[in-house]
Amino acid sequence: MPELAPIVLFVYNRPWHALQTLEALEKNDLASESILYIFADGPKKNADEKTINQIRDTRAIIKKNLWCKEVVIHERENNLGLAESIITGVTEIINKYGNIIVLEDDIVTSSGFLSYVNSALRLYDSNEKVMHISAYQYPIESPQQLPSTFFVNIPTCWGWGTWARAWQNFNNDSSYLSRELHRNGILKKFNLDNNYDYYSQIEQNEKGILKTWAVKWYASFLLKKGFSLHPNYSLTKNIGLDNSGENCNDLSGKYLNQNTTAEINVSQTDLKESKLARKKIGQFLNKGANTGSVYRFRNSLKNVIRKNLPISILFNLQNPVSRVFGFDRGLPIDRFYIEEFLKTNGDKIHGVVLEISESVYTNKFGVGIERSEVIDYSQSNPNATLIGDLTCFEKLPINFADCFICTQTLNFIYDFKKGIKGIYHILKQGGAALVTVAGICQVSQYDADRWGDYWRFNPQGIKIAFEEVFGKNNIEVKTYGNSYSATALLKGIAADEIKRNKLTFFDKDYPVVIAIIAKKNV
Repeated sequence: MPELAPIVLFVYNRPWHALQTLEALEKNDLASESILYIFADGPKKNADEKTINQIRDTRAIIKKNLWCKEVVIHERENNLGLAESIITGVTEIINKYGNIIVLEDDIVTSSGFLSYVNSALRLYDSNEKVMHISAYQYPIESPQQLPSTFFVNIPTCWGWGTWARAWQNFNNDSSYLSRELHRNGILKKFNLDNNYDYYSQIEQNEKGILKTWAVKWYASFLLKKGFSLHPNYSLTKNIGLDNSGENCNDLSGKYLNQNTTAEINVSQTDLKESKLARKKIGQFLNKGANTGSVYRFRNSLKNVIRKNLPISILFNLQNPVSRVFGFDRGLPIDRFYIEEFLKTNGDKIHGVVLEISESVYTNKFGVGIERSEVIDYSQSNPNATLIGDLTCFEKLPINFADCFICTQTLNFIYDFKKGIKGIYHILKQGGAALVTVAGICQVSQYDADRWGDYWRFNPQGIKIAFEEVFGKNNIEVKTYGNSYSATALLKGIAADEIKRNKLTFFDKDYPVVIAIIAKKNV
């Protein structure tokens, strides 16, 4: 790994921006010792003459001076677009050097920018949890109340750095990221405690409305529980927020006239998120910088509903308060019941433990884990150690796991009885499957659109289905839920918003979650 990280600059058709960015970079303390890669994107199909001329002028500017010790220019013939250009460019250079510093052509740096990012990259090089170095800081109130550097679980990308070990976790699949954010129950955290609607960008990328990269890096980063180092005062300034930049337009004016600091001293910082910094950033974003009145009104309405939960339920509002099971408000009610079930049966989560899609519950509730395995039907899941389909169990290893955690899965398998046979097949003799299925629950449109959402179960029916495979004496069934929690779940209200005693009273007539312990005979 080089002593100084390579700098990568992405330019398109903004000659004036590129000139300001390069002139500021040239004044950096370490520019004369650094290598600079410039990726100049090509013209779009049917680009007009004005755009062609701007691209030509931009390319003339980047060749005007030797901005750093060495400059390597890549001129693309065709237009990749900002997102694809950054993804491919960063991947190419970071795989060559092991670390990287990234700029776009509307980011003007202070003279200490390179010193700050390089120092941070060296200091946290071996810390796997530190995944990003942010050089930009929002114009938050009273930044002097914060230390010169601190950690927050969100990266900023207006001048940044990272390592190959971290970038390998970048996932460009919006559908996968959306699913995993839901599955991990971190939508509220992803949306900066509901201060900014980042998730809508994931949805728009998934629908093809947007084609961006930064929100995907943020989602990938958060799913790995990564930390980003931040300065209390910004070392960069975005000059493209007047609608001249790519995907940038500051309607509120809050980002304009940003002051930057000349330098930031980097020293070892405890690896924990600064609650004060997170609060300040959230307050800044929620005040309207790029959020818009609709989102602020929606948040205000949510707060009113939260304070009047019994009223909102009893009056049977036409629309739910959340269409994603309450993930965007906290821990969903069905997840609360699932965790109660697994916590109670933690003694069975031992040995070789297999879990669907990821090992979150294995790690959270297991004891004496010999090996953690993850099964998924899709090869795109980086967590998967075993690829396969429970309904094609003949292709799966037999007598493989001491415990199989299979939560909320059979609802999405059309031939669920064959799926139960798959669970039996993969368990070791004497092993136990901890299974949950949905009873009373809304349709998961996300899953329905991708692989199907077929069933809602009753306790009697699912019990008989398991007995047919495992035998009558090897099945235990327990139901969780009551009329209040069932209604709240259908409304999208989160478990965090309801008093615990309203959740832990169980009424067999209202099975929200049905839990099954299935043991394979020795």
